[in-house]
Amino acid sequence: MSTQNPVLKLFRAAGAYTVANAFNALVPFLLLPLITAAVTADDYGVYGVYISAVNMLVPFAALTIERSTSRAFVDPKIDIARYVTSAIVLISMTTTIVLLLVLLTRRPVGEFIGFPAMWLPVAVLGGFFRTHLTVLLAMLQMKNWPLAFGAMRISESGITGGLTLALVMVWGLGWRGLLLGHVVSLALFYPIALTFLRKLKLLGWPPKRAYAHDAFRFGVPLIPHIIATVFIGMSDRVMLAKMVDFADAGVYTTAFQVGLAIFLVITSVDKAFMPWLFAQLADEANAKKRTIVVGTYLYFAFLLCLVGVSYLLGPPFVAVYLGDDFQRAGELLPWLVLAFAFHGMQVTMVNYVYFSKRTGLLSIASVAAAITNVSLNLILIPRYGMYGAAWSSSAGFFLAFLISWFFGARLVKMPWFSFWRAPKA
Repeated sequence: MSTQNPVLKLFRAAGAYTVANAFNALVPFLLLPLITAAVTADDYGVYGVYISAVNMLVPFAALTIERSTSRAFVDPKIDIARYVTSAIVLISMTTTIVLLLVLLTRRPVGEFIGFPAMWLPVAVLGGFFRTHLTVLLAMLQMKNWPLAFGAMRISESGITGGLTLALVMVWGLGWRGLLLGHVVSLALFYPIALTFLRKLKLLGWPPKRAYAHDAFRFGVPLIPHIIATVFIGMSDRVMLAKMVDFADAGVYTTAFQVGLAIFLVITSVDKAFMPWLFAQLADEANAKKRTIVVGTYLYFAFLLCLVGVSYLLGPPFVAVYLGDDFQRAGELLPWLVLAFAFHGMQVTMVNYVYFSKRTGLLSIASVAAAITNVSLNLILIPRYGMYGAAWSSSAGFFLAFLISWFFGARLVKMPWFSFWRAPKA
């Protein structure tokens, strides 16, 4: 039996995921100056709306099965191979339905969000292909294989970056090259993901209706939560494109991408923290709740420190790295990093709701935050442009964090406001 300190094990896993995510992020980060030199701010604005459309459509088509399969992985009563197969069959059906609906409504939807209508079905297919890779990555995470996880992520990022660079620089396809680089690389990884799942004995035939039903029940209550969260992240770019212009949306998207560096921290910590937290909470005699709370508060303080760093170093870095056309992105960066920091705090608290299986409550938090975000966008964007969009995103993610914390604290008792007291004997 292993005697390794579980807290040290958590930090080692988080460190491994951080290294893997850093290498994964390095490829698009290094390619960004080359790509922005080959496309216009308008092109990048179209790409930003496309990514938002993918993120908006995926929850309906894919039902966040990476979450339900992760939860099933730790249940000894479930045949995980048949569960994964059942979930994949399920999303093949739901994706077909969503694709048909998008084909029927693509023109009015395209006009509404300011996006080429014929490319909306491509967003559905991109989301479908991406889900299979996401499920594979979730299984590698649950197996605690950060190196395999990192290798898969880096490979996908490298192929996407290489394809995109060729399409925009060699063939000069502009925004079409940005979109094709994304969806074609995901299509290439679709059979690769299925092959690895089969080799890992995580695909089993025949599918089981009860497992598909379980994945459906787990995923459907999360749809409003995922959509609202995505809406907070996408409404700013879509409304900027509609209410100002694609150039401002492109500058905003560039700042958004640079700010995503903080997700190296957020995703790495969450990938190590979630399996560890579930194991701790499952032990009713666990004496580490104070340690969990103190560590969580220190993590929140660290995220807020990153906001200060972005305020000091962001503007000069962006001016030098991306050039004059995107210089304004540096001024936006601290506000977007603040939004990401609040989102990182929310992600931490959401795990307590997942543990309790009360996934529908997350929708309350996210929908309330999305309504607040959109309302602020309508008020602030006409007056302050992309700065108003950044302020609205920060406010929306902050509200989502507060409500998620409230639900998490109610569902799982933790000493959030009494951690300094000695535990009772």
